[in-house]
Amino acid sequence: MKLRNLEVLSEKEIEEIDSYSRELINEKGILIPSDKLKNILRRKGVKFDGFIAKFTGKVIKNSLESVPKEIKIYNRDLEYSLNIGEGIKFASGHNAIYIFNKENKKRIPIKKKEVGNFALISDYLNEIDLVGIEAYPQDVYPKSSILHGLGAVLSNTSKPVYFSPETLDEALYILKIIKTISPDFKNYPVGICQVSPHSPLAWDKNTIEALALLAENNF
Repeated sequence: MKLRNLEVLSEKEIEEIDSYSRELINEKGILIPSDKLKNILRRKGVKFDGFIAKFTGKVIKNSLESVPKEIKIYNRDLEYSLNIGEGIKFASGHNAIYIFNKENKKRIPIKKKEVGNFALISDYLNEIDLVGIEAYPQDVYPKSSILHGLGAVLSNTSKPVYFSPETLDEALYILKIIKTISPDFKNYPVGICQVSPHSPLAWDKNTIEALALLAENNF
């Protein structure tokens, strides 16, 4: 029996979403409250109204054309591991705070050791390509929680890692940790990250500058 591929959206619906999205970021724009990013984006042709960035069709086209067709990610031994852009990849994690105790039906703050155990399980599962920081450990200094989580993951897997810093300081220290594994990170990336806006069309200054730092370092 041959099953059909799952199709959530039709081609027409995808085209409509793409068209409306382009119109939205061109006419309404995106809040980017950073002088550093404002200067960088202006040089790329982005127009600004205060800190509202408006992306023209030409800027969008140039940006899409600059995206690489593939991104090779390496394991801890700096051997080729997976290709982002080739097939479907699965990442474990990430960024929870609690663990659910099925015996007493309660949620409890997760500990660093448990984050490491989750990474170890992910390391053994062939279906997992990237190992994320399952949770921010709650038994460590709060401001460095993500760094402790990254340390727990790196100590328990040789697979590429996946993480999501929220501030510029977090991104800076994550870079330092990752570069101890791969000093030539631009050519041998051993992980990828995700940085998110705090609402669909608005970035926090700290977060967007963290994104710029990561982009400059080929994350």
